[in-house]
Amino acid sequence: SAAAEAAQDGTSREEKGKKNKKKKKRKEKKRKGEKEKKRKELEN
Repeated sequence: SAAAEAAQDGTSREEKGKKNKKKKKRKEKKRKGEKEKKRKELEN
């Protein structure tokens, strides 16, 4: 049925969104860590 497929599509889309958010957060964390490293190197 089309309704069931649409519902399934909605949930999978939400899951993708959650995964992408996690990926983004991890990337930002990594970038912040690199910035901190560079700053510490400049201070020394």
